Amino acid sequence: LLKHDPAGLERGFHGRFNRWFERVTASYVGGVSRATRRLLRSLLIYAVIVAIAAWAYLKLPGSFLPEEDQGYLVTAIQLPPAATRERAQAVLESVEQFYLKQPQVDKVVGVLGFSFFGRGQNMALAFVRLKDWDDRPGKENSAQSLIKRANMEFFRMKQAMLFAINPPPIPELASAGGFDFRLQDRGGVGREKLLEARNQVLGMAMGDKRLTAVRPEGQEPAPQLFLDIDRDKAETLGIAAADLNDTLQSLFGVSYINDFVRQGRVLRVQMQAEETTRRSEADLMRVAVRNSAGRMVRLSEFVRTRWVAGGAKLDRYNGLAAMKISGATAQGVSSGEALAAMEAIAQKLPPGIGFEWSGISSEEKISGQQAPLLFGVSLLVVRAARCLRRAGRGGVARTAQRRLFQGRADRHHRAGRQERHPDRRVRAPPRGRRARAPRCRAGSLPPAPAPDPDDFHRLCRGRVSAGHFHRRGRREPPRHRHRRHRRHGRRHRIGDIPGAGVLHGGAAHFSGACAAASGR
Repeated sequence: LLKHDPAGLERGFHGRFNRWFERVTASYVGGVSRATRRLLRSLLIYAVIVAIAAWAYLKLPGSFLPEEDQGYLVTAIQLPPAATRERAQAVLESVEQFYLKQPQVDKVVGVLGFSFFGRGQNMALAFVRLKDWDDRPGKENSAQSLIKRANMEFFRMKQAMLFAINPPPIPELASAGGFDFRLQDRGGVGREKLLEARNQVLGMAMGDKRLTAVRPEGQEPAPQLFLDIDRDKAETLGIAAADLNDTLQSLFGVSYINDFVRQGRVLRVQMQAEETTRRSEADLMRVAVRNSAGRMVRLSEFVRTRWVAGGAKLDRYNGLAAMKISGATAQGVSSGEALAAMEAIAQKLPPGIGFEWSGISSEEKISGQQAPLLFGVSLLVVRAARCLRRAGRGGVARTAQRRLFQGRADRHHRAGRQERHPDRRVRAPPRGRRARAPRCRAGSLPPAPAPDPDDFHRLCRGRVSAGHFHRRGRREPPRHRHRRHRRHGRRHRIGDIPGAGVLHGGAAHFSGACAAASGR
């Protein structure tokens, strides 16, 4: 072993670190001392710091998940209701040509008949794959910059509604980036009032500079043919409601007939009217229905038609009629500011119209509301831990520790945590119902005090010295434990001298007996 050299700690890196640490410690201790001497001024400074932190927490913009450049973007296309497939194809081709002219774009894939707004022949979707990030360095070549330029170009197209959208950070929570706003009919005002409220929200959102690409999701109201059935007249003609429903289903959709087996496979038989039977209203009115007498009756005899405007799909959210509005944040605006802007717009809506958040926006609102609760729970846990640490120094904790180690000592048939007897230099036996008394013969004196702590266990079996338990707790090698050869050897030499009733001199006689036995 090398001799300890205190001067070595004052040289080199360790010396410099120790001197720096001592200076920092002295400075900190001095600052704390000065703060405690001027308590009122310190409390005022602390109150100012807390006020600034609270103001910053309320004023600084918040965000849940930042939007990133994921290497691709999506363009949603929606044409006016009842637009033909050819018109949708032309708009999709113009979108593809625009993207292919951009140096950041690698490939473009277009899909007809499907969009985030819904399904139909007036819907389309374009997936734009960008080049590798190393091939388009700089902020001007990012996906966000390309989306901004694309939306500015698409707003000039009057034949369709187009929006370039950045993918969401978590695809499972939303179909596109930005916010998801649900307008709900909570007062039962009807679809027309809900549609008016949606248009009002869109108009106010377009004028807010914090929001961009605000759009309604879902199909717009389209022309629909309404069949007004005279049920009394149909009943008079002997036409059952089930037969009329089957005829209309096979006319406008598909009607299931039965199954048949072909080449070992079970196939379905479905019936649908020919295209020539539903090209115009006159064609529909010539369709006949069989009555109860077996006679064919045309629809024109008890059905009247009229054209109305209605939605192709009725959306509901949490059990209420709803309409979805999506959008994105302007450049330099956080998602928290965008949500606050939409909530301010929603406060101006007429009575009976409410709103809710969905997707990533809902998760952001929930996480923001739970933050104060989490901070409070954290402070409570820290306070409870400090109280528990202080309680561990009291009498209750010491009593619990004594009982805990007493059970451990009983398992090994030795005394554990023992209290020192006031009249002896050894520890008294543990108190309790499982405590073991020293095994001494009747009529004999109690064990004499042992001058050496390590000799105590030889005076009375089942007892250990004061330092024996602590040595075992520190993982030191056992000394004079049970079934050791030295203990049994010495007892064989001296016989039953410790248990005899003739030794009235205490430790002196016992020490002489041990010396005589060892001197043989």
